[in-house]
Amino acid sequence: MSVVPQSGRVAISYHLINPKAASLEIYNPRGIVIKSLIVSEKSGENTVFWNGMDQSEKKSAAGCYMAVLRENGNTTAVKFILSH
Repeated sequence: MSVVPQSGRVAISYHLINPKAASLEIYNPRGIVIKSLIVSEKSGENTVFWNGMDQSEKKSAAGCYMAVLRENGNTTAVKFILSH
């Protein structure tokens, strides 16, 4: 998984083997899930964009966050910086 922060949004690229058993979540610095992102329904390389909004569509503060991908019992986490 790779994360590319851009001004106001973040591109998250990942590879899936079994999309039906996958989840992708964004955690704030306190370790709380603030956004669950839609995971592609196709195997292979995929990219999703996070616009910096939480589940209630409120703008998240600039700072350090973590993207966590879970699939088939495996977890991959990447820290990144959100800037505005």
